[in-house]
Amino acid sequence: MFVRAPMVGNLEFRGLDSSNLAGTAKLLEIRTGLDAAAARIAAIRRTAEEVEFLREMNAAASRPDLTIPETVEADLAFHLAIVRATRNEYFVSIQTFLLEHLRAGILFTRTLESYSKEMMEEVQREHSAIFQAIESRKADLASRLAEQHVLNARRRMKSAFASH
Repeated sequence: MFVRAPMVGNLEFRGLDSSNLAGTAKLLEIRTGLDAAAARIAAIRRTAEEVEFLREMNAAASRPDLTIPETVEADLAFHLAIVRATRNEYFVSIQTFLLEHLRAGILFTRTLESYSKEMMEEVQREHSAIFQAIESRKADLASRLAEQHVLNARRRMKSAFASH
């Protein structure tokens, strides 16, 4: 009997940029599970320093004086901080690999959300709820909130795209 090594190739996400609805929607499908799992683990393992950084990035992503690109970077830093708080290098590697695609996806959704104050406020509430669940070490709640946040981002994206 022969054992064959698994085929390993480079992952590609062609056509994912800040104007591609279909590509961004596909990335959000992947993020649904990853973000939920990361939030769950982060709530269990996070340190006080990680909580403080999450607090700062959550506040930065909500600042009305920042440009869209600046809020994208703060939003990305918030999600990366959650992944780092898992202290699981595989989560960090996956997130690092997806970094530019995540940035493009967040830019796409943040740009659409910028047309609606209600959408922007909803994102802020979701981030704050995720942060509070992680801070309080409520792993199941953090997971559910992170999953719902990504599902809501997908819904907001489709809604905003349909109205323009």
